[in-house]
Amino acid sequence: MNNAQYVKAAMATMSDKWYGDRVALVFLVEALRGASAQAAKLDSVKKALFYGRDFEAFEKTAKHAVVDSVMPRVAAYDVTDDMERARRILHGIIGIITEAGELSDALLTAIESGTPLDLVNIIEEVGDTQWYVAAIADALDVPIDAFHTINIAKLKERYGLAFSEIDANVRSLNEERSVLNVLVGSI
Repeated sequence: MNNAQYVKAAMATMSDKWYGDRVALVFLVEALRGASAQAAKLDSVKKALFYGRDFEAFEKTAKHAVVDSVMPRVAAYDVTDDMERARRILHGIIGIITEAGELSDALLTAIESGTPLDLVNIIEEVGDTQWYVAAIADALDVPIDAFHTINIAKLKERYGLAFSEIDANVRSLNEERSVLNVLVGSI
């Protein structure tokens, strides 16, 4: 599936509805602030783990387990238990979360300032998320377009050919997982 086909298939499963009257603005702003704050904390962790920056909140004492203890758990999902691969997967996952926080910041800035969304920043941040997706794809030795194919198969299982509110709210996660298991097993 090429990029244009993926975008077309993905957009068929996007809601065309807007229920802006169901959420008070204060709750959206509060949620965005929380997401941004947590992503900023995780970004500091990422920079310490992968870029060697100091992490001020860390005290090296015996009472703290260090993140190295996480690596075997990440690697356990990999047949080879390769720690380098686990490191790259962890980096990719944390990176996507932190970039989502930066997207949250951009949205929050536009809402609070009353200015238009900074589209250059949005494109840059989405590009950063794609870099982390590429890192995960490389670590898993999965072609990046396989993510697209698998995602669309899941969405087709959920919605058929087009989005519906009923299908969005009443889902069969077991059926979706069955489709995913078959496709991931075929990679």
